[in-house]
Parts: sequence; C-alpha cells; structure tokens
Amino acid sequence: MDPHSSTGRNTDVDFEDAEFVSEHGQLGGDQRVTIKEARNPNSANAVNEGSSNERLYIPEVEASTIHVVGMKFISIEVFYQTYAKLAGFSARKGGENHSGGIIKTKYFVCSKEGHKPLLIDDSYLKSRNPYKTRKKGTIRTGCKAQLMLGSVDGISFTVKKFVDGHNHTFVRPEDLHLLPAYRQLLEAHEEMIWELGTQNLGPVKAFHIMRKQYGGFEKVGATVDDCKNFRARINSYIGEYDADMVINRLTDKKEYLVDFSFEYSVDENKLLTGLFWADGLCKSNFMEFGDVISFDATFKTNKQVYKMVFVPFTGIDNHCRNVTLGAGLLASERTESYKWLLNSFVNSFGRQPKVVVTDQDPAMKQAIESVFTISRHRLCMWHIMKKVTDKVRYECATTRILKGECVILYGQIPLSLKYSRESGSS
Repeated sequence: MDPHSSTGRNTDVDFEDAEFVSEHGQLGGDQRVTIKEARNPNSANAVNEGSSNERLYIPEVEASTIHVVGMKFISIEVFYQTYAKLAGFSARKGGENHSGGIIKTKYFVCSKEGHKPLLIDDSYLKSRNPYKTRKKGTIRTGCKAQLMLGSVDGISFTVKKFVDGHNHTFVRPEDLHLLPAYRQLLEAHEEMIWELGTQNLGPVKAFHIMRKQYGGFEKVGATVDDCKNFRARINSYIGEYDADMVINRLTDKKEYLVDFSFEYSVDENKLLTGLFWADGLCKSNFMEFGDVISFDATFKTNKQVYKMVFVPFTGIDNHCRNVTLGAGLLASERTESYKWLLNSFVNSFGRQPKVVVTDQDPAMKQAIESVFTISRHRLCMWHIMKKVTDKVRYECATTRILKGECVILYGQIPLSLKYSRESGSS
C-alpha cells in the first residue's frame, strides 16, 4: 500500500519531503503551470509535459488565502477548504498523529491524493459475498499537494509544510458545484423533496422544480443523484415498517374523522395482503352517483417492492366526469382477495350498487356474483369494442354502423333483463 495514501492507517503518516515555494517558483525539477494555463492547457503559455518530468499546476488565488509556513490557526479546515474552492479543487483530511491524547500533527490533502487500492480476484471472497458490487472509477492521480500542521496543545495549529503543486488540472468556476465536497442538500431542499414525494413527485422532478425555483443547476447546490440518494436513505430508514406507518396513519384518521372508513387484512406472516379506504367525500359521491360503479385492478407498477395492485372504485356524475368512490390495495388478484375487497366496500357504504361495470376478469366475475348478489354485472364497452377486431375483419369493426349497433345492443340488454325480472318470467 502506498504510504502516502490516506487509505492507510491514520497514524505515523510520513509524506515525501517537498520543497515549499511561497512565490510560485520552481518546485524541484518538475514543470509548473498556473491555474489559468491549467484550465486552458492548449494555450500558448502552457508547458508541454516532458517524458520524465511531471507537469505541476499552481493555483492563482489571492495572497490572503495562501498558507505560509509559520501561520497559526484554530480552525484551519475552513480556511483550507476556502482556498481549495477558490483554486478549483476539493480537499479532504489526510491523517493525524496522536501523542498523549493530543493531536500533534494533522494533514490536509487534495482529493486526488494517493491511488485506489488494487482489487484481488479471490474466488473465496466472491463465494462469501455473492452480491455483485458496482464498479467505480477512480479520481486518484497521486497528487502530492498537502498542508501539514503541527500543534503543541491540540487546540492551535501552526503550518509546518505547504505544497501547492498539483499534478492535475483544476475545475472551472462554473463547474465547482459538481464536486462532491461542495455538493450539499440543505434542510430546505430535503423538506421540499419530502413534501413533493407525498404528492407522487419523485426526486428527479423535485430537483427540476428546485432548479427553476433557484434559477439554475448551480444555484441548487446539489445534483440529481444527491436527491435520489436522499430519497433512498428515507426508504432505507422506513424499512419494513412502512405498512405499520400506513395503518397507524389511517387509524388516526378514522379516530378523528367520523365519515372515514378503512379495513385491512394480513396473512399468517403478518404481511399486509389487502387495504380499503374511503373518506367522507367518497361516501357523498356514492350517495349521489353510486347506482353505477366501475372498478379495475391496475398493472403492478411496484413489482420489486410491494407487489400489490391498486384497485380504484369510480363513478360518473351528472357532468359525465369521473368521481372517486373508494380505493384498495391487493396483494393478489384471486377470487378470495376480490371477495374481501367487495365485502369491505359494502361494510363501508352500507349497500350494494345497482350496476357494476368491469372487464372480463373471471376472478372479478365470481367475486361479484358472491358478494353483490342484487347488482347487475356488465362488461366494459371499451373492452367489448376492443374484442370486436379479434372476431371480425378490421374494416368492418371500425365502421360507424357496426359501432352504433353494438352501443344500441349494449344499452338494450339491461333494459330487457330488468323487465323480465320484474315480470317474474326469468
């Protein structure tokens, strides 16, 4: 392992002896380039890299931010981070030497100091850890830029060595916000990501909203990946208690809201298998427009996490607009699951609807016949017209005459059945 790399132990750190240059002169026999030339290496003032010599880049910053041997500090980290940001690189802690419980020597180095350790292809280790690890690139270039501090009491520090030569180019000022050291999600950003998440807006959309609000990518102070990582940390913190949080939240609403209803079911492993809820607005909609309802299970959009389908109950008001009558979550689309859901619907609203419209799901059909005993079950007209193209030629199925006849026939079937039932003939 490289003894100059901070990946080693934080004790007995011994960097190479490097000549301190306070006036940006020559450092040993290496070639040196100013920060302007580093940000434009193709300029005429740039120094060509030799075959044996290493090109060094020297930051051009204000003299008040440059460290000089003998300077004393109490809070040196902030001062060096400010210098690094003005220069166009990011810094980190290198190591410390302790003696008698007191920090005697402290190092701050460039973020590109050292080299990434080589990975050993060990089949035994792979068998112990079968999970695949993401391959990451490295930014380490073995940069020797460093700041060495010494202390007697562990409180105040004195600059003992300062090496300002870097073996890499610097970041342009307009791209500094992309460096990990200067990316930070403030508390206001985290609250916005959380609040937008409650409105079904993901971290990517939350980032673009903040970008427009603050006036640019660089004004946000973070990247899209930072927003994604924050959301992932929230999900990791919630862990396996997400279902308990939902049940507790709905229980509190049922306690304080008189018209709120909800029911849930669990299996033998205490896993949530079904959930149904309806608030006061849903019940008002059902009282006015609950004669004909429709429900359908959406496709599984969360196959990797919850593996549950969303089942909304909808109706149509006097303006031909959809109104919500309730909603549910099911872990499976079997007949028993739909029976439980429809029984929860009847328990919440107190009566059965007159007409139920669904697709051609056999599990739904059996559940409706078992629970909605006095309701008429009809198939969705959209699904019927979609099936027509499978039975007849496409040219015939798309004509207005055939569509009109199907609509007329569809509207006459319930009417004839109604009269036949009232007359007792069937």
